Amino acid sequence: MEAEMFTKWIHQVYMTQDREIDCGQVFELLSGYVDLQVAGVEAAPWAPQIQAHLAQCAECDDLYRALLEIARLEAEGTLPDSTQLLEELRRLAAPAQTRPEPMAVAAK
Repeated sequence: MEAEMFTKWIHQVYMTQDREIDCGQVFELLSGYVDLQVAGVEAAPWAPQIQAHLAQCAECDDLYRALLEIARLEAEGTLPDSTQLLEELRRLAAPAQTRPEPMAVAAK
């Protein structure tokens, strides 16, 4: 696995370009980039740089995918209500006494 990670890292180093943008710049542009994609509008001139960065940066790519999913749900009108989300989070964070008991595993 280490050889695979090293190979990927070397590939990313060689893919780096002089006009590459960093995580901070991607963060500033990502919301607009996602909005354009959801609207089906041709991406702005900086889109290739964002795409190149997302291909090389797992953290920014994760953020991009999360924002894109939220924007698509919002555009479709299927984004859950914030009250529902809050109730679900409270239920999941409830003390152990209010949660169902986990199933016991029989000892062998």
